[in-house]
Amino acid sequence: MLAGLLLAIAGCTSARAQPRPDGSGPARPSAGERDDEEAPAHEGTRAAGRTDARLDKLVADLQASDQLVVYYAAVELLRARATGSAPPAVLAQLKLRLDGGSPEQRRTIINAIGRFVEVPDTPVSPQLVAELLPLLRPFLGHPEAEVRREAVQAVAALDRAVPEGSGLDVVGELLEQLLGRSAQLAEVLSAVRIIGRKPPKQAVPRLLDVLDRYSDRRHAEVQAAVYEELYQATGHRFRNRRDWRRWWEENKQRRPEDWYRERLLKAEQEAARARGAALKWWQQFLETVTDRDRQLAVLGESLGEDIPEIRAEAARRLVRLNRPEGYERLFVRLEETAKALEQARERPVAPEAPEVLQAMLEALAGQPPEGEELRLRGATLARKLLALHPDKEVRLRAVRLLGALQVSSSVGSLLELLRAQPLDVDMAEAALDALARVGGDGSPSAAEAVLALLEAERARPAEERQPRLVEAALKTLAALARRGQLPAETPVAASAVSLTARLLASDNGQGGAGPKVRQLAAAALRELKDPTALPALVRALADPDDDVVRFIVDAVSAIAAAPRTSAERRQEALQALLQAYEGGRPVLRDSVVDAVRAVTAAVPQAMESMAVLAARMREQAAEPADWARLVRLLRDLPEAPPAGAPEAVWARLRALLAEAHLRARPPDGRAAIKILEALAARGPAFRERLAEALLEAGTADELVRADRLFAELIAEGGDPAVLWPKRLRVSRRLLDLGASEPARKLIDAQLKASPPDSVREELLRLAQAAAVAPAPASGAGPSGGEASGGGRSAGEGERAGGARSAGAQPGGPPAAPAAPARTEAGGEPRSP
Repeated sequence: MLAGLLLAIAGCTSARAQPRPDGSGPARPSAGERDDEEAPAHEGTRAAGRTDARLDKLVADLQASDQLVVYYAAVELLRARATGSAPPAVLAQLKLRLDGGSPEQRRTIINAIGRFVEVPDTPVSPQLVAELLPLLRPFLGHPEAEVRREAVQAVAALDRAVPEGSGLDVVGELLEQLLGRSAQLAEVLSAVRIIGRKPPKQAVPRLLDVLDRYSDRRHAEVQAAVYEELYQATGHRFRNRRDWRRWWEENKQRRPEDWYRERLLKAEQEAARARGAALKWWQQFLETVTDRDRQLAVLGESLGEDIPEIRAEAARRLVRLNRPEGYERLFVRLEETAKALEQARERPVAPEAPEVLQAMLEALAGQPPEGEELRLRGATLARKLLALHPDKEVRLRAVRLLGALQVSSSVGSLLELLRAQPLDVDMAEAALDALARVGGDGSPSAAEAVLALLEAERARPAEERQPRLVEAALKTLAALARRGQLPAETPVAASAVSLTARLLASDNGQGGAGPKVRQLAAAALRELKDPTALPALVRALADPDDDVVRFIVDAVSAIAAAPRTSAERRQEALQALLQAYEGGRPVLRDSVVDAVRAVTAAVPQAMESMAVLAARMREQAAEPADWARLVRLLRDLPEAPPAGAPEAVWARLRALLAEAHLRARPPDGRAAIKILEALAARGPAFRERLAEALLEAGTADELVRADRLFAELIAEGGDPAVLWPKRLRVSRRLLDLGASEPARKLIDAQLKASPPDSVREELLRLAQAAAVAPAPASGAGPSGGEASGGGRSAGEGERAGGARSAGAQPGGPPAAPAAPARTEAGGEPRSP
């Protein structure tokens, strides 16, 4: 098998593109013939009085910013030239972009020159290569190593694509130029690398000739490059020219795969270091195999290689291909192992190394097959290895594979591991994890086995207890409940609730359950959603660990929201959550808020409890974070009263949400106004709140609207002593916003409305401040307010004449004028 791999390596390394089987050439005349027949008189790709629109489009695409477009345009132009359907002018366009394009375009086109030969039915002639090499030649000595590397790869690809027996070696001529006396060091290094990419039997003698030509100590860098390419071509390393010449004379008649065999055998003898080297060579070989079908075949054959690391990596790559044929090859290998184990007489001896089996099983568990038939087959093999293989690590991975495959017929094998005596903790933990993924077989046996293990662990002395086993069992119990394997009001469900509640209540000291176990117990009760667990959960809210209480709060909310929870139990749970909120543990408040919100969303009748919590939160709100938490509680309230919810409570909560939006930091005045606009029709109280929101967060137009709402409320019998000061604040806000013209108009209107004397006095002061305020330069008022006008009336000019005050302070009265001035308001003169 190893010899087969080496043959494949050599074949892949030395493969060249062959001419068509029938010996036919391109369908169109060759490049030289076309030059005679269609002498290009072109601009772009125009030729001999006709225009090929498609070629013009491809040439235009060479200048695209999207490098994928550039790449495909270059490939299509090169194919067109290779098949004779494009004139030589297309190469001039490529050269133009190589010379003057961006670095990205340059690299893309170089890459395209090296890759277009891989497109099926693309003939590559020495004449075409001769046309393309001048495009690449300048980059073989480029100062950037990455550009040189790409150019080298492109030249090597053209060299491989030329059919054997063509009689011309244009790449060889280029190499002679690069190795000439006037060549730069970078060009010489590129030539060495191009030679190294030839088939091994061609590369080695040429590399040795380069070594002879650059034998002087001054050329140490060239010599190092040659030695590296010789190593890549043969798998051997020697320190000097003499040793390399001797090796070549002794081995030039052998096949390259024999060279690799020798190297791989040495690697086997050098233990871990040599095994790593062998794997590297094998991986390098795989990189040369681009066809997926060929990859599948090579990987399948590699499962029989002598080197375990190669077999293990082949298994991983087979799974990564994610093809049924790949899984089939892997299963055949596992079946051979299982059959050998079944037939063993004196002691089990598997034909496969344990570490390789571990890699196979891990790969399958990481990416299990998709088809049901393949999953069933994989589960059968995993169960056989679990039962027969002597290596514990192999058995552990077989258990994990059973979990990944999720085949219910595997439940019996997993339960046997949980019931084994003596119990292997590692195997039992793996079985629990797998059972959580499989989800049981529909019978109560899985849950019963998990509960029995939990009870046994709980009964053990503290020093013998296995916390990780208890944790795994609780996770599995939660998974079974989530999958419906613990139906409500059945004995096994009742037992699960009882046992889990006892674990939850365990004292954290005296050898009791630790915080992690208590968290998982609460999580399991959450999945069980049994109302009988609520009393235990409510008592556990006093747990000293905050993280544990978060899990408990989550479980309480899930059970309270469950359909089979009675209204009485739900109310008890909500009361407990409200008490937890006020229990002096701020870290839990967000959890309680989320819990109450979740219950209310599922059961609208619970909105009363939300209202109680919201009212308390509002009373206690002392900083923006408190208002943000109130927004978090109320943000999911529907825009219309839900069925079954008290409509008045809903409206009150929506109004409270609007207030919270205004008080949070940063405030969200738009959201608050939108909510209150929808509530305004429900009565004067909501209209007043809308007016207050407009006063807090509105633009100039909305401030005028707020004043109108306050005026309407006064007209409808509202308390003037409360509402007039708010109207006064509207005028102040307008002045603060710089909307002097709307402020003057509004103040005049307010003065005409017979305000109380105290308000009237302040309005007169604001009128004076508005009179001396500068008018905006344009028609639009500040903050999106209405147009304030470009000038003032003559009367206003007279009122503003004389000594001007320093202006109104934000939110307060203006400074007193230097001399008394008379101001008209509603036709009545009044001294300030």
